[in-house]
Amino acid sequence: MIRLCAPLYLDKARWLYNLFLFGFVFICLMALSQNAIWTDFFSIDDSLLIAIPQVRAPASWKWLKVVFTPGFHIDYYPIRDLSYWFDVHIFGADNLGVDGHIYRIHNIFLLAASSVLLSWTLNLLGFGLYSFWFSAIWVFHPVHWEMMIWSSARKDILAIFFLIFSFA
Repeated sequence: MIRLCAPLYLDKARWLYNLFLFGFVFICLMALSQNAIWTDFFSIDDSLLIAIPQVRAPASWKWLKVVFTPGFHIDYYPIRDLSYWFDVHIFGADNLGVDGHIYRIHNIFLLAASSVLLSWTLNLLGFGLYSFWFSAIWVFHPVHWEMMIWSSARKDILAIFFLIFSFA
């Protein structure tokens, strides 16, 4: 019988490996970017995006409809606005965007999760140990630092995360 897709379950050793890989990547990214994480927003569009009404509004069905309605804001990125809402209301970020570190830590979390998903996907494709090294080179490449530190680039990290998640 030919199996067309990978099984959705992992054994205990594989879960521990993925958890270790995520922790290792997250700690390394936090250590390497600690100077940039704890500063205020250094881009004007970061604080403007965090201060839009969709991010500060309390959750309701009407609010969810507004977020997913095109034309309400100049940018139509509802998943990005929803993730900003989580930063403000769940994680306790300042409504006016003064606490830039919460948004950056969330970006680092998404990038580390994308790295683990990339490693897992490449391992399922049969790359073995090379999957770890490829995902490590991919996540620590300097091109990813801009979207990790710049809070307005959350849409790029979310796109990468969901793209890799669709292959996993």
